[in-house]
Amino acid sequence: MADPPALQAQALWFGYDDDPPVLRGVDLEVPVGQFLILAGANGSGKTTLVKHFIGLLRPRQGRVLVYGQETATRSVGELAHWVGFLFQRPERQIFSPTVRQEVAFGPHNLGLPPAEVEERVEAALARFGLTALADHPPSVLSYGLRRRVTLASVAAMGPPILVLDEPTVGLDRRATEETLGWLREMHRQGRTLLVV
Repeated sequence: MADPPALQAQALWFGYDDDPPVLRGVDLEVPVGQFLILAGANGSGKTTLVKHFIGLLRPRQGRVLVYGQETATRSVGELAHWVGFLFQRPERQIFSPTVRQEVAFGPHNLGLPPAEVEERVEAALARFGLTALADHPPSVLSYGLRRRVTLASVAAMGPPILVLDEPTVGLDRRATEETLGWLREMHRQGRTLLVV
């Protein structure tokens, strides 16, 4: 029997409160190891869809699965072992007092041993050029540097699936190229990527 897809939505319906449904019978399958870009008009439901894969939203109807496991039966913490999520705006993701603490938050919450957390944090800080800023508050950093902090945070968790909501929005050309290079690197390492 074939392995299940990394990410899957089956006849997914979702709406906010009493508003008309944003998602109407959506079907999507992302095979393991795929690098998929999800494009569409503003307000078409792309972000709403991908938030289902990390359990921030739950289907009104239909099913959402990660490696064949229904997200409705898993906590956000459990799903974080499989899926790393990058919010569109860094300020919605960053809340720790220092860059180092922010990058360490995810691996620590995964229950990793302290030595492994430290190793992952140092590697992520170095990879994204943040070592010299490790003890700075993220709030004083430029938008581009805060975006790097969020990328480092996701990278430090080491999930096999990455879901990124507009990871290059607001970045200059150089930072965009660096970010795209990191995404290609993650894909070459065997990760599944879904990019909005």
